[in-house]
Amino acid sequence: MKQSYLNGIIVVLILIAAGLGWTLLSLNKPAQITEPSTTEVTDPIVADTESDTSTATDKRKPPRFIPGTTTQTEPVSADTETILDLTPGYLITVHIEPEQNPTVERQNWGTLNTLVNLANEYDMKLSLHFSASMASLVSQNMEFIDTVWKWERDGHEIGVHHHDPSHAAWDGYTDDASLIGSRGYLGTINEMMDLVSALSVDKTILTGSGTSNPDEWPEWVIYGSRGGSPPSYKQMVMPAETDVMGNTTVTFLPKAPFNVSMISAANSATYDRIEDALNDVDPDEYLGLTITDKTLDDQGLADLERVFQLYVDNNIQTQTIEVLLNR
Repeated sequence: MKQSYLNGIIVVLILIAAGLGWTLLSLNKPAQITEPSTTEVTDPIVADTESDTSTATDKRKPPRFIPGTTTQTEPVSADTETILDLTPGYLITVHIEPEQNPTVERQNWGTLNTLVNLANEYDMKLSLHFSASMASLVSQNMEFIDTVWKWERDGHEIGVHHHDPSHAAWDGYTDDASLIGSRGYLGTINEMMDLVSALSVDKTILTGSGTSNPDEWPEWVIYGSRGGSPPSYKQMVMPAETDVMGNTTVTFLPKAPFNVSMISAANSATYDRIEDALNDVDPDEYLGLTITDKTLDDQGLADLERVFQLYVDNNIQTQTIEVLLNR
């Protein structure tokens, strides 16, 4: 019995020793090198995300808006973009002239309302450049203010019209210290702008006309319309021009006098001249007209309506200066 028991223990020890031997042998065996598989195994989710890096990049680009649309589109080719951007522009600037006679000012206000209503009938947008005197009249009447604000919301533009001291009809505003307290002096350029700015819904005026004196130009007005000296229909069609006015770089669009009483017929932009000019406007040019609230009598309004109809017949819509320069 005792001998059998000892034999069993010996057998167990032999088996344990054999197991340890095999373990040590496998640890000392060199690792097997496996050739990489020629078949690429790709996680499907990763493949969908990274397979087209250009698409992923495009999705991170800011959306682009095409002028004349309200929807976002992907970037277009250079050729298409050139076609979209280089189109002629058409504008009408209204000089709302300074007037010291309150009775005449109110008459001009009535004419101005008739003018804007006529433009709305033909869906023409106007750049309405207010003098400080008309701005003062409007600001004293909440009904008048609401009317001007509605014009702006309807797509017309509120700008400033300034006659500096060199003008025969100085509006009374200047930064020339030597004129403070002089006859006709009413205030500084900033005080003038405070009056006109009240006519804009957001109290911001970016466009102007009138003075050609850089020292008299309001420094935050960055767009304008201007013609030659003397004013002439020859400045009706021109490209945009950039000039430094005081401390401000200003982009100007052209203007030619239409039915302006102090301009001779020889220099005026008549209906026939406007019709002829429609064929001569290059893609990078603008056709600009100027009218005034003081000289638009019934005949003047009838002549202007003919121009509006001419534009409609040629699929033309006038736009404001700011809109044209931000297409």
